[in-house]
Amino acid sequence: MYIHIGGDRSLDEDDILFMLPRKTVVSSYDTRRAIGALIGGGRITSLPGGGETYVVCAGERPAVYASPVSSVVLARRGM
Repeated sequence: MYIHIGGDRSLDEDDILFMLPRKTVVSSYDTRRAIGALIGGGRITSLPGGGETYVVCAGERPAVYASPVSSVVLARRGM
């Protein structure tokens, strides 16, 4: 099943490794450093209004997306 994560982007739920809420990223020093390194390396795709949730995916093209949709809503979409 595909999950719409915001903007015009949908992902196969089997490719999603995990979703991190922004408050988790901000509250953890190590996670903040890791996300910062990904941003600095240009490996994060920010969707319009993105930054509420970071979605990390595997698959043919590993990627990280900054989604405007909360992780709770994204999890419900995958159920």
